[in-house]
Amino acid sequence: DFIATAGIIVAHSDGEATDEEIEAILNNLSTLQVFPAAYLSDIVKLRGDRLVKKFMKSAQKILELNPNMRTAMFTYLVEIVMADKELKKEEIETILSLANDILDIPPMEAANILLEIIQQNYTPNIHSLF
Repeated sequence: DFIATAGIIVAHSDGEATDEEIEAILNNLSTLQVFPAAYLSDIVKLRGDRLVKKFMKSAQKILELNPNMRTAMFTYLVEIVMADKELKKEEIETILSLANDILDIPPMEAANILLEIIQQNYTPNIHSLF
């Protein structure tokens, strides 16, 4: 549930989920679900509090089983918001907030992870610069 719920939350954090963000979520889900599009469609129907509760429950369960997954979980959030090659202020604020509040990653550490991933992978969409 984490991949779907977290993906939807961060993809919508700037007001719209782009095709690239949805595709990134589906690519991650496809390793775990036989019908990832149908599963994601069901998750998208969980609006508001129900979606957040499902996300919180799944994140807590993963962290209880393996606290060392924090960085991998945060990296996934970054991957989703970077999928469309446009990083928006709302997306950055959302993933940093989730890192601190849910994943228990200190703000400076989360910012450093984010910057490292950007440095390694980010290629801007040339059209978004103008």
